[in-house]
Amino acid sequence: MCLKHGDKVIKHKTPYLEETKPKAVSFLKWEEFEQLYNYKFSEGEEHLELTRDRFCFACVTSLRHSDMEILKKADFDDYDDPTSFSFVSKKTHDSLTIFLNKYSKELYQKYKDIPTKDGLMFPPKSNQKMNDNLKVIAKRLGFTRNITKMQFCGKSRIDETQRLCDVIGTHSARKTFVVHALEMGWSPQLVMDYTGHEDYKTMKPYIAITDKTRKTMMDTNF
Repeated sequence: MCLKHGDKVIKHKTPYLEETKPKAVSFLKWEEFEQLYNYKFSEGEEHLELTRDRFCFACVTSLRHSDMEILKKADFDDYDDPTSFSFVSKKTHDSLTIFLNKYSKELYQKYKDIPTKDGLMFPPKSNQKMNDNLKVIAKRLGFTRNITKMQFCGKSRIDETQRLCDVIGTHSARKTFVVHALEMGWSPQLVMDYTGHEDYKTMKPYIAITDKTRKTMMDTNF
């Protein structure tokens, strides 16, 4: 292909783009979330408990790990009994207000009086440590169901299957929120308003797996 630039002609060779593999939607089923949320850790496993609590808070608020790292107690609307918190997303710079439910409120109350640097909501934990700990916890809890990601190479379909405990990470929390919000009947637009997603295409992988909602709608309307 040739592109004119002033009086010159620049020959442009289109680079070869290696086909990227789509990521599997590695989310927790609600019974798995409840099992994780209510699990009792032993003495000396405080690092795993903190990982669990940060992850579960993200599951019910849709926060990215990068936003968990900057969330402060001062972001909540009331210190003693908050109903929401407001912040500016580190990744997108969007101003978002997140409302709390019983899980996020319980976790807030658990950590609100624990001293942290700069008034952070949770003690810090690196993304790598979070991911490593989550895999340990998931294996302990028996989260071994298969996660399958599908891709096409030309007309050939290729499926790759891995265990949930091997692929779970901080990204799974946000995916958990989106899947269950859609299953509860939230519209994709409402989910996008809540999470800060900018492109409807990002919702399509989640919509495709919410069979529960589609079945309910079929049973209700026909």
